Amino acid sequence: MKIDVVTMTPALATTLLAGNTKNRRLDPRRLRTLATALTNGEYQFDGTPVRIGPGGLVLDGQHRLEAVRLSGVTIQVLLITDMDPSATLVLDTGKPRSFTDYLTIMGVTNVAHIAAACRLLWYYEHGQMTTTSAWSYRTPVTHTVLWDYYQRHQEEITEAVRRSRQVRAQIRVAPAVAAIGYTIFSRIDEEDTDAFYAELSFVRPQSAATALFARTLNGRQERRFRNYNALEQTALLIKTWNMYRRDYTVEKLVWFQSPAKKEHFPVPDGAITAAA
Repeated sequence: MKIDVVTMTPALATTLLAGNTKNRRLDPRRLRTLATALTNGEYQFDGTPVRIGPGGLVLDGQHRLEAVRLSGVTIQVLLITDMDPSATLVLDTGKPRSFTDYLTIMGVTNVAHIAAACRLLWYYEHGQMTTTSAWSYRTPVTHTVLWDYYQRHQEEITEAVRRSRQVRAQIRVAPAVAAIGYTIFSRIDEEDTDAFYAELSFVRPQSAATALFARTLNGRQERRFRNYNALEQTALLIKTWNMYRRDYTVEKLVWFQSPAKKEHFPVPDGAITAAA
């Protein structure tokens, strides 16, 4: 077995991939994430090796090799050659390090909700919450990007998570959804947002709009229907904000996404859009 740090060029990656004949399936989302990170200069050498068996058989590292080939970016890689193929029995069996784990290491508190809110807000701001298809096939954001994003929005996200706890005590809404809603709406009108969230927290009498939101999410759980996912909950929360701001309500709170009737993702009332 031989171990070297090599300069992995697209040409070398292509040569090595010729030996990728007995491996698990490529994960398209994982590949897009890695290729995007390479293109954006976010790759960081961490010593994780690309493992090659006898005869050039690729045992581990196919996603990195494919990402180098697709992106055309050259990186440094720890390359192990002539490795015993039986090692594949124990490869990738450890616990992956999550963004929540990294926040814990960095001394952040309430890490689960902070991490979820940070990730969801990033997806919202980068146009991956516009349709059900965009949401289903979203490219996972890397920990490096999330950490940079958290550092730039730390106070905003921390306050939003704090305010979300008061809402979640009354309404069955995902913590991250309640948190990013507070962030999105506060950027439009802080005073209105505080009043809106006071109603959602049952601290002050509810308007017809906030009462409908509470009934919709709480009733769905009680009737044992499929729970709304984060995309659907966010759409319903924005619709509720719009009703609250415009002082109207509807009989049933729905975000239509069936083939027969598909709505655009709602835009928060007061938000500055490209068209404006």
